[in-house]
Amino acid sequence: MPGPSRRARFPTRSALLAVVGLLRCAPWHRPSADVDAGARSDLAWAAAREPADLDAVEAPLLAALAEDPADVEALWRLARVELLQADLVPAGEEGRVDHARLAREYGVRCLLADAGLAALAAREPGGFGPKAAAAANDGTCASWAALAWARWAEARGPAASVDAPTLRALAERAVALRPEDARAHEALGLALALDPVNPDLSGARAALERAAALDPGSPLPRVEAAALGAAAGEEPARRVLREAAGGAVRCAIPLECLAARNRAARDLSAADEAVDWAAVRRQLEATRAGLLEAREAPPTE
Repeated sequence: MPGPSRRARFPTRSALLAVVGLLRCAPWHRPSADVDAGARSDLAWAAAREPADLDAVEAPLLAALAEDPADVEALWRLARVELLQADLVPAGEEGRVDHARLAREYGVRCLLADAGLAALAAREPGGFGPKAAAAANDGTCASWAALAWARWAEARGPAASVDAPTLRALAERAVALRPEDARAHEALGLALALDPVNPDLSGARAALERAAALDPGSPLPRVEAAALGAAAGEEPARRVLREAAGGAVRCAIPLECLAARNRAARDLSAADEAVDWAAVRRQLEATRAGLLEAREAPPTE
């Protein structure tokens, strides 16, 4: 009996292509849309030189979010973009609060992609409170949500004091989940400084300095720490702000240099306003009068 033909022993080219096609369609081979969008966005983020370049950072993320509104990889990155947009708003111009608010919304949506946390948050006033914040499970979402909430609270001023317990709980949870994440420590530093009832300025500066040590390429935590010192009248801290406002900063992400300059200028202006210059002038005048009086007084024998 003749053996099988060569054509029967080996699969045809069309059969091989069909098998390869099936394998590529298998769930374990299918590329993740959000990972692809995140990678493309990260490349654009690192290359951005002008504020207009952030459109290319956002585009793949918004497309991914249109396909899956609970895409956490897109949500935390969008929070990051909006936070930078908030810091790029020059002092005296509008828009900072809106960008910070949107960053907070993306950050909270990132957290609420966890169905269990969403159920817990739904039982709290406002849809997200201290209990939900303390129960967050995703460290990346928690870090960016906490930082966004802190910047939003900072931009709003006293009106944001009602959010202080949630902000502090979320920042502490972010640090617990990701102790080596600079953003988590930065959020905690701002939360401690903004607490309207029990502000912890020394703890705030320590957290911001820890953030600066964890991410030397980001100048913002260092500027924020200096702002606390400048508000207390410390000249070395004011010097740090003056240098940053003048552009003497180094950044891993180029646009963060511009953000740091804007923030330093804003913080320096706030520190200047906090100084009682009338009292300073009175002291200088009294000193000058005393020196003149001493110089004009007749010598004693």
